[in-house]
Amino acid sequence: MYKFFAPAVARKSINTMAAGLALLTSSVASATTFDWSETFEGGVVLTGSFEGTLVGSNLITNLSNISVLVNGVAFVGSGSLYASHFDGGWVSGGGVASLDGSQNNFLFVDVDLPNDFDYTNFFYSIPGFTDTFITPGGTLGASPPPTNFTARARGQEQVASVPEPATWMMMVGGFGLAGIGLRQRRDVAVRVRLI
Repeated sequence: MYKFFAPAVARKSINTMAAGLALLTSSVASATTFDWSETFEGGVVLTGSFEGTLVGSNLITNLSNISVLVNGVAFVGSGSLYASHFDGGWVSGGGVASLDGSQNNFLFVDVDLPNDFDYTNFFYSIPGFTDTFITPGGTLGASPPPTNFTARARGQEQVASVPEPATWMMMVGGFGLAGIGLRQRRDVAVRVRLI
């Protein structure tokens, strides 16, 4: 008589391996680093970077680690600037940017405005307003609408990428599980034929 070899044990092992593989390959979503630039009247170029979360195809929220450079010279506090937003007045936090600048609503500043007005430098971009910056030396720059602000995810220009270790683990685990399944099927087929 044919008796199947411990199906519960085999299933439990496969389920345990699959759960372990899922834990190994799972990752927490992290912020993306974006590089941005805008050219102002007189050829002044503002560049910088920030971390944020791309929502949809254009809007970037949760801005942090903000840096601003004017013609290559860093703002005071660059790398840890605040991102306030405008809602009839300046509101602390909540600044947002967009890849094409059309949804920008931010003030990058070295103090937590409006809670502290003792700023050294700032740059703001709000739809319908003139994008403006001021440097520690008192240089004022303006870029009338429409803005030419652009942002892109860092590394976006790469054509080919190398798979991450988690991807390799998932692929190897998948091949292993498929191999185990095929081997068990073949063993059952051989046993049935012999009886």
